[in-house]
Amino acid sequence: MMRIRLREANELVSKVIEGGIGKDFSSLAERLPTLLMNNGLLLTVAYLQKRAKEDENNPEWRILEFIKEWLKKMGFIEKYSEERDLLQVLLDKDISELNLIFTETLRIAEALKIVSDARLGGSGSHES
Repeated sequence: MMRIRLREANELVSKVIEGGIGKDFSSLAERLPTLLMNNGLLLTVAYLQKRAKEDENNPEWRILEFIKEWLKKMGFIEKYSEERDLLQVLLDKDISELNLIFTETLRIAEALKIVSDARLGGSGSHES
């Protein structure tokens, strides 16, 4: 399963490199697992949604969309609709489902951190 997560993360990082937002993206990807562990899933998603602009060059938007698509692919938010944002969908989940979603989000965030670090360099230090 980790191989699949890494492959998905690699696809996103390739798009980020093409878009030229590697430095900001790498910094956020590196912090994402820590944000999740320190603040929890709901607060992290709220933070990303607040900072996200619907723009492919916005790192928060890219990561938020990546998380949404991954959770849809994994079957956690199959009823996600464009009218409802991810935070609203998560708030409707019961605590046991939310715990599973948190675990999977943390795993995909760790994969994203690994790939981002490998391809973009750590601490957002690589200009792309």
